[in-house]
Amino acid sequence: MTNVLDALEAAPLPTRRRFARWAAQEPVLVGVDPTGLRQVLLDDTEPVDYDRRDDLLGALVRLSRTDEQAGTLLVVCLLPGLRTRLARHGWGLDRDEAAAIALAALCQRIWTYPLLRRPRKIAMNLLLDTTHDLITARDRELDYQANAHLTDRDIDRPADHPDDITPDVLWAGARSAGVLSDREIALIRSTRLDDLPIAQVAPLVGMSHEAARKARQRALHKLKAWWNPDQQIA
Repeated sequence: MTNVLDALEAAPLPTRRRFARWAAQEPVLVGVDPTGLRQVLLDDTEPVDYDRRDDLLGALVRLSRTDEQAGTLLVVCLLPGLRTRLARHGWGLDRDEAAAIALAALCQRIWTYPLLRRPRKIAMNLLLDTTHDLITARDRELDYQANAHLTDRDIDRPADHPDDITPDVLWAGARSAGVLSDREIALIRSTRLDDLPIAQVAPLVGMSHEAARKARQRALHKLKAWWNPDQQIA
């Protein structure tokens, strides 16, 4: 299945007219086109003109503040490095979920990148910051799964409750008690019981990937605290 990074890499490049507008704002782009820009930024053949690379990357960072497609092009130029870091640090997460987390982190880092304070080694800085975000999200998710993972067994045989309880009865009880909303129930059922990637479920419930991940975590804590209040939840 094509994940968000594959789809992004296959996306159309900016039009010549759009790129010409960018070059009018950022003269460093004069003389190159989107394809040539990618070649310059991805070519590691010595000698590498790192200052020119940073000038080009800095132009894309500035343009991304007002044009989302400039940010997309910058992400595409950084995809090889992002994939390398995903392979090294994304273990323990669903492949698509790890890709979605890393992509969201990289986009956020681009939008908030402090060019005045860090004008050089832009690609390295962006990828290092994104890797930090990915590791933090991975460790948080793995710790959460170890301490508060909801399974069929949790639902069918919770402590101090009837042995014949079914998931539908549990959802109905949680809903009527005001513990969970329909959207929270959908998040839990889809990702924890049906094993669908949260990156796939999030748009179906009208949420971003990160918002859905946090909402699911809060919902599971509320459900377990309500259903089994004597159990310690990390």
